[in-house]
Order: sequence, then structure tokens, then C-alpha cells
Amino acid sequence: MRRIAGPILVAVLLQCGALFGQDIGWPPAQVAKTGAKPYPIGTTYPDDTAMQEGVTWPNPRFTSNVDQNGDGDCSDAGEACNGTVTDNLTGLVWLRNADCGVFYQGDPNAGNQRGGYSALISADNLAQGYCGLIDGSSEGDWRLPNIGELGSLVHFGEYLPAVPDTIGTGKNTEGNPFFSIQADPYWSSTPDMNFWIYDPPYYWGIDFEYGDRVSHWGLEQCHVWPVRTGAPVFADGFGPASTQQWTSEGP
Repeated sequence: MRRIAGPILVAVLLQCGALFGQDIGWPPAQVAKTGAKPYPIGTTYPDDTAMQEGVTWPNPRFTSNVDQNGDGDCSDAGEACNGTVTDNLTGLVWLRNADCGVFYQGDPNAGNQRGGYSALISADNLAQGYCGLIDGSSEGDWRLPNIGELGSLVHFGEYLPAVPDTIGTGKNTEGNPFFSIQADPYWSSTPDMNFWIYDPPYYWGIDFEYGDRVSHWGLEQCHVWPVRTGAPVFADGFGPASTQQWTSEGP
């Protein structure tokens, strides 16, 4: 078989990229707005509340599946809620119930809060028939989000909980779009390497009271909010970048 010369191959790839509207190479990941709001007393500082940098959130920010008329809600006539919510900013699909107590048959835990290892297992074993799911998902479809994914839910202009509503202009209220968000820490799957010598390890998490990033030892009790990947979302489609995990040899 003949080999294609290097310059010719590059030219072909560039042409293919132009045809499909994609640059060859990985485009820079875009960062969304934080949701920070202007100070209520009228004071102005050159900070995030004034500059409002970042990618504008879509409207609606979330879609409760399966919405058919485009308003983000799934409770209108002729619609049926399947227990999932799609974040239209990131493409991630979240469990609508943020305080599920039983994730799989034989789940030994009582309630949503559990240790770090149990949180990983619970999310991985989640499937249709539990936590209000009628989405056809199977074990292994769901997982515990990494810290970037979990943090993408934070609305820094709100608190109790610091999570946006369906439209994205206010804070989540019950069923709009999520149920039972706790103003407490939730586990992520990202280890805190400041405490890498511990077994079990510490894991990063988000406290949705104010949206703070926190770290907890794996034997402590935090909440579990599973996620799964929806339609492919690339960096130029505002998907959150993956976290970089380090070992003793480097990344």
C-alpha cells in the first residue's frame, strides 16, 4: 500500500476539517458565566458582578426530560417525566432527584448520605427503576461526577441552594427543575491530592448551601448526585473540561 506523503496528508485533513466546520486540533474550552449578581446596595466594583465575563447560559438552562414543547418542563399535557434533567450548557444528564435514598437492589445504606467509596458504587449501580428513573438506563450508565462537572451546577448569584432554576435566571425551587437539593456537601469522584497518603482518600465535593468547594475524608458522610453523559459536547460546545489527575510520576 502506498504511503501518503506528510504534507499531502496534512492538506487532506485540513480540507476535511474545513468541510465539516471544525478546526484540526482541540479548540480552547470555553468557560461559562458564574451567575454573580450586582450588589443590591448600588455599589460598583470592577469585579465579576460588573464584568459578567464568560459564555452566556442558554435559555432554558435545563430541560426536564422528556420535554416536547421547548419550555424546559416535562409536566405539560402529553409529556412524561423520566427522572432526568439535561443541562443545556454542558450536555450532561443529571438525576432529577438530588436526595435519592436507594440506588440499587440490596443497597445497604439508609438515605442519600454515605461514605466516599459507597457513593462511587451507588452511582455506578444506578439504573431504571430506582430514584424515579424510567429512562431505560442500565447499571454502568451513571457515575459520580468529577469536581468540574459537579461545580458546573453552581449558581454564584444564589444560595440555599446555589443551583439555577430551569430558565437559569433564579435559583432552583422544588421541581424547578430538581427535587430535594440539600444545602450540604455532595461527593465528586475527584481525589484531593493534598491528602494522597490517606486510605481511603479524601475527595473534593461541592457544598450547595453557597456553592463552596470542600474536601472530605472518604469515611465521612456526604450526599450523592449521579450524572451521565448525554449527547457529545465538545469544548467549543461549552462542555466542562476533564480534571487532570496526578500520580507520583506526573500527569
